[in-house]
Amino acid sequence: MNMRIQLLYFPSCPNADAARTRLRQALRRCGKALSWEEVDLDALGTSSSLRRFGSPSILIDGRDVCPDGAQRASGTTCCRVYPQSDIRGVPELEQLIASLSD
Repeated sequence: MNMRIQLLYFPSCPNADAARTRLRQALRRCGKALSWEEVDLDALGTSSSLRRFGSPSILIDGRDVCPDGAQRASGTTCCRVYPQSDIRGVPELEQLIASLSD
């Protein structure tokens, strides 16, 4: 069964490129295809259920890979912080790998 992987971001997010790099690293380590859907949180057609996440966020089959503190105020664009990660604006590599392996 294929996983649905989504990278949620807004275009001016300073951490979006680092999140792409980290996601690519995790997928390679897990031996999975380097494929995911990118969702622009500022785009008009983006679902309100996705707009509640800060940027960048990564969802696997609709679940946030780092659920702590993922929600944001609706209607506001904000950067997301991952306090446990070596790069504060990007999920930790090992946490991504664990989520991809579930």
